[in-house]
Parts: sequence; structure tokens; C-alpha cells
Amino acid sequence: MLSPSLYSVCNRKQLFLEQEIKNSFANNNKRKSLVLQLIRDGNTHSLINAMKSTEQLEYKKVIKEDSDDSEEIVRFCKTKLKDEPNLISRRMIRLGNSCESNGIRIMSWNICSEALAIHYDRFDTIDAEDLYWSKRRWKLVAEVLSYSPIDIICMQEVDCFDYLMEILSRLGYGGIFVPKPDSPCNYMENNCGPDGCAIFWKLNRLDLIKYSKRILRVYKYQTNQVVLCATFRHRESDRELCVATTHLKARRGPILSAFRYEQGKDLMKYLVKKAKNIPLVLSGDFNAEPNELVYKTISSRMVSAYKEGLKEEPSFTTWTKRESEKEMKRTLDYIFFTKTHFKVSSVLSLESQHLTKPIPNLNYPSDHLSLVTHLNFIDK
Repeated sequence: MLSPSLYSVCNRKQLFLEQEIKNSFANNNKRKSLVLQLIRDGNTHSLINAMKSTEQLEYKKVIKEDSDDSEEIVRFCKTKLKDEPNLISRRMIRLGNSCESNGIRIMSWNICSEALAIHYDRFDTIDAEDLYWSKRRWKLVAEVLSYSPIDIICMQEVDCFDYLMEILSRLGYGGIFVPKPDSPCNYMENNCGPDGCAIFWKLNRLDLIKYSKRILRVYKYQTNQVVLCATFRHRESDRELCVATTHLKARRGPILSAFRYEQGKDLMKYLVKKAKNIPLVLSGDFNAEPNELVYKTISSRMVSAYKEGLKEEPSFTTWTKRESEKEMKRTLDYIFFTKTHFKVSSVLSLESQHLTKPIPNLNYPSDHLSLVTHLNFIDK
């Protein structure tokens, strides 16, 4: 039960929102008014639920001993997948004459929450029983192992952090996680917990210095999306770098595009303050195609690894077919970096001989393809 003081905060916030909505209509700013209504009405149930969840929003952090059981994990993974269809396999594209040295390899991947996949997404391409973690988990691990050594893994739609941490810690990773304030997973039957963003890093390559979170704001009001930010020391070069990951508001339409644009402005303001003058990498599922304002906002300060390396964004990073909907191929995922600090030496191809139909399917465990890039530090 909510305390009287929290009820009071919720009521005041609701009144403020109502007044701002009226003011926006009076000033003929219909778009701002509609965006504020999205915040007022909440992302899943109610403003009070969101406020209650926000009060309880906590990190999970696991840093175990610097150990590596990767050979054992690889063998076990192969055993689990021996009777499965061939998984989608892609290749790293080396750019020019660059070599992968004095830098970091980063993966970004929306891994597709179990609860959302089973109860909400309505995929036509896979049976519901094949969406449970028990069926998909070793395919997730296989994807990470396929492009090793990966120094930093950024994941979105993570509602299985404890499981991933158990496995990845045996591969020599530490991890941090922050859930959404009011994750829709919490309201779904037999859920694994709230979904959110996670960052994993190789303990023998990077030292975690500090980390922080922010609930992204629109017109100064908290939304249901977060950014997770970590500062590391890169042991080989003795340089510090800041890595962040986020998952912006989903769905299409001009109002939701405006919502993401405001989230993007808040996101960049926060990251500029956190990173200051050190190298910065921002990855995630931005739910925005390259023609959206939020992409342009981020690109005004940072560059996209794929666009920088291949001269254009991939033709798609997600390819889905849902019940009663048309197939959709869109580019929504990116890895951005500060150009003054890094140079792209390679990126993971989005093409594969086994990628012939929408995902997720038995050949691939998520509705988003993972992105991987190797970024070399530019000499000081």
C-alpha cells in the first residue's frame, strides 16, 4: 500500500500534468499536449503504479572473481544446440586496412523479453512455447560466443538478468542492470520480473569506475524508459570511457516520434554531463528510423558506427511478422560514439544465408539482430 505522502506526490503530479495539458491546448501546442497525455495516462496501468515502481527502482550489480570457464560453456552450449536448426551466422566486416587493436569490441542487442514475446508481441514466425527462456537461452549465449571476444555487451528488454549473469560471469563478465520504472512484464502471467537495460563487461579488460541510471524525462516529467551509464578504465590503454545503453518508447506515429525526440534531448543532456570529455559510446534500441528527429539529435553530437563504417545504416535491424499485421523491416538499433575519440575498424554484417524470413524464429532467438563493432581509440 502506498504511503499518504506518496499518494500526495502522485496527486500533485497529476494536477500539474492536467494544468500543463490545458496550457498547451490554450497555446495551440497540440503535439505537446498529446505527449503530456501519454505521460499522464501512464505506459501500462496508471500514474500511481508508475510512481510506486519508481520509488522501488533499484540497480542490480554483480562483479565476481575474474575467472573464465568459456571452454566448458562452449561445449555445453554446443550440446544444448546439437539438435536445433542452424543458427543465423554472420561475419565481421574489416574496414579498409584497419586492425583491431588498442580498442574495444562492443555488442548491442535487444534480446526480446520472454513475457512480452509470449503475451504481447503475437509473432507469426514462432510458436509461443519456443519463446520461453528454457528454449531460447542457449541461442542467446551462442550469439554472444559467436563474435567473441566482446569487451562490452549492452542489452535491452532484459527480464532475465540473473540467468544471464550466472552464465556470463563464468565467461569472465561483470554486470549491472536497471529495470523500467513500470515494466509491462510485471503485469503478465508467470513473468520473470521487470524488463530493463543491462551492461556486461570483461573483467580482465575493463575496470568499472562508477555507474548511474536515469529515468528519461519529457517536458520535465518522468517516462517509463531508462538509460544505464557506466564509466570504465580500459586496462590496455589506461584510458577511461563512458558506455551507455537505452531503450526508447516504442510504436509508430508523429506523437510517439515527438515523445522519443524529447527523450533523446534529455538523454543527450544527461550523457554530456556524465561523460564530460572522455570517450563516449551510446547503444540501444531507439525505436526510431534514421529519418526521425531523435536520430538527428544524437547524430549532432555523435556518429553511428555502422554509418561511419559502411557509409549508410543497415537496411534493417529488426524484421518481424505479427498476427494480422504486415511484415516490417526497419532499422531501429544503433551504436553511436564520439568521433574525436574512436575510429571504427570493423562491424558485424547484418546479412546471413540463414536469414531468409522474419525473426524471431527457430534460427534466431530475438526480433532484433545484434550489432557488434570494434572501435579503436584515437591517439591522444
